[in-house]
Amino acid sequence: MSKVIYLSENGLPVLVASSLETPYKEVGGFLIGKKEKRFIKGKRRTCLTIDSVYPVMTSKSDKNSWNPGNLAAYNRIIDTINALGLNIVGEYHSHIEGLAALSKEDKEYIIEEVKDFKKKGMKIKNWIEIVLNINEKEYENKQTQKSSCTYLKNKIKYNLKGIKDPYIGYEITIATYALSVDDLTFQEVMVHIP
Repeated sequence: MSKVIYLSENGLPVLVASSLETPYKEVGGFLIGKKEKRFIKGKRRTCLTIDSVYPVMTSKSDKNSWNPGNLAAYNRIIDTINALGLNIVGEYHSHIEGLAALSKEDKEYIIEEVKDFKKKGMKIKNWIEIVLNINEKEYENKQTQKSSCTYLKNKIKYNLKGIKDPYIGYEITIATYALSVDDLTFQEVMVHIP
């Protein structure tokens, strides 16, 4: 498994925008990508690039959970992505309360889902779960619309100001976890954006 996940310029806006569409409820969807080499922090590195993000629109969610909801629609999404010759390399979901980290329930759900995908004949080589923690921020001074990014050890803190109104913004922490499909263990890995 790659130790670096590269979230492309196509994937990042969809990931962030879908998470803020309903910032008071968890959201989720598929990650589509491939293994390749990219220049990251001045070096050419092997990474898993997330080319595209697909939000699951028929999901059921509230402030503490997210699940596919309509299983027939969910399976159609999977079949469509496969028919297009694209690779599902994982999923993402947001957390409204807590941290950008996998809960025990998240891990159990992901392991069962990967097992189900294998039963359907999908070859799962890599499985990535991106977790976003969303916090609304209030500012004393009027803010113009802008975004900024801060790299932490493995995570990214993404700030968006002036979205809801000039005094409101969002701080999104993005964490990435790799599941070893052989021994079903999780490891936090570094995420990088353009």
